[in-house]
Amino acid sequence: MGKALIIVLASAIFVSGHYLSGAGRSAYETSEVQSEFEKKIIAQEIATSAFNSGVSKVRRDFENWRQVVVNQPYQGGHYNLSFSGPAGEPVEAVVEGYFGDAWYRINGLVVLSLGDFLDAVTFDLEDVDCTAIGGLFTVSGLDRLPPSAGGGDTDGPDGHAVRALRSSIQSILAGCLPPGQTIGVDGDGDITVGAPPHLYLKDLFLETAALAGTTVIGDTSFTGGTFGSPSSPTVTKIYGDVTFSGDFVGYGLLYVDGSVTMINNARWEGLVMIDDMAETFSLSGNASIYGSVVVRGAPAADPGLRGGHFDVDVYDGPSNKPKSHEHAYDDKYDITYVDLLRNGCGKKADGGLCWDKIIGSGGYAELRAEFFNATSSKGVFIFSADGTTYTGTSEGGLTTTFDPSTVTEFVVNFTELAAMAQTEPKNVKNDVSNRDAAFSVRIYDTSNNEMVYELSVYWHYKAGDTGKECGGKKDKDPCPTASPLPLQFKISGSSGVYYSRKALIRLKDLVSAIDEALDVAVINERVTSSD
Repeated sequence: MGKALIIVLASAIFVSGHYLSGAGRSAYETSEVQSEFEKKIIAQEIATSAFNSGVSKVRRDFENWRQVVVNQPYQGGHYNLSFSGPAGEPVEAVVEGYFGDAWYRINGLVVLSLGDFLDAVTFDLEDVDCTAIGGLFTVSGLDRLPPSAGGGDTDGPDGHAVRALRSSIQSILAGCLPPGQTIGVDGDGDITVGAPPHLYLKDLFLETAALAGTTVIGDTSFTGGTFGSPSSPTVTKIYGDVTFSGDFVGYGLLYVDGSVTMINNARWEGLVMIDDMAETFSLSGNASIYGSVVVRGAPAADPGLRGGHFDVDVYDGPSNKPKSHEHAYDDKYDITYVDLLRNGCGKKADGGLCWDKIIGSGGYAELRAEFFNATSSKGVFIFSADGTTYTGTSEGGLTTTFDPSTVTEFVVNFTELAAMAQTEPKNVKNDVSNRDAAFSVRIYDTSNNEMVYELSVYWHYKAGDTGKECGGKKDKDPCPTASPLPLQFKISGSSGVYYSRKALIRLKDLVSAIDEALDVAVINERVTSSD
């Protein structure tokens, strides 16, 4: 009995020891695996922390920050770091984190990015007629280098080919533009809908229209020639229709309050803003835009400035008897500006504003030009005399002396009817000293300080605006059409619009919205680790 008990106890101890021995070995192996796993996690944390720190430093100084670090101690381990590449170009980043015998590597390319700032073409309008001819044109949101930077595809980030703020415009364009020729971040037929997520287009238009730069007022064309350069992009503002042809090349910001036509080999690199006086946006031949295009609105069926018209009076001094009065001047000639040097004087002078008759024949040695009631306007002006060209906003005013024989250009373009004094011809005529607050260009003879010429511009209400029947017997003007005309968008030949991040980033010192959107992005990121 006692012996048997001893044998049973020995067997139990043996079996228990056997199983305890197996469990201990298993626990030891599990602990070893867990330790290796933890090492890898710590190595990953070391690499990730060093990588993010490097990206942050590139963000603060993309142009110059490049660095190589070897065996830098960190969190009980160490890392190797290499951020390399030419100044101002994409940065090749390689970071390795080590802890014990575990390692973790992160590779990536750090590039300047505008995020979802803009796409290849953005349409902010109510109606559009689209004409697409042939199978060679391209509208692409895939990021490309502009020709001046060597051309070709990049690693991105990419944008959409087309963005329409209204679903009705998206539908029209989707039915017009072949999917294989409209390519973007979402593949073929990439026409997205909705406003840019982080950009208010109205503010962008206001900013670009207010920038100082080369200003052209009136319809114009450029055959060949160059505006700006890749290293010195320019601001060009055109108030009127423009055609670019031949081998013309422009770099920078192009703001056009009118139609844009590009043919032959004409090319623009940068941002093209087409404002709401445009009737047509047309690309043909080999014409191309690298950067981004934004098209806003289309004019209502109301010539001149929208919503009414302005009258123009001309006087030969402080008088209540105008030498010329033209009712609905902007509607009559379908323009938004006054060209003071336009020949002729009076109703039969085809818009002439009496400069040649009053100033040209006056024999004056020196004159002084002033804007009077300048804040009763919103627009831009160009004045060239004595070999100098003055530009600015009409509301900002102008005061300068000049030799009248040297004047080659004097144009004031108005962009907003509502900014003008709202009055009637009789009130302007009879208020000699103030012209009932109407915007006026006054010219004085500096030898005696006498005013010798005055041009006044003011909003003359249409009968419909004052509550009377629009189009009635007392209203000689047609009623304004509420619905805007459709913009004519035409693309053909081998022409194209290509989203180009580099072409846009060149403008960061010109356009604050671009500078504010600028950030860095890591693309082609890859990770590897120890087994």
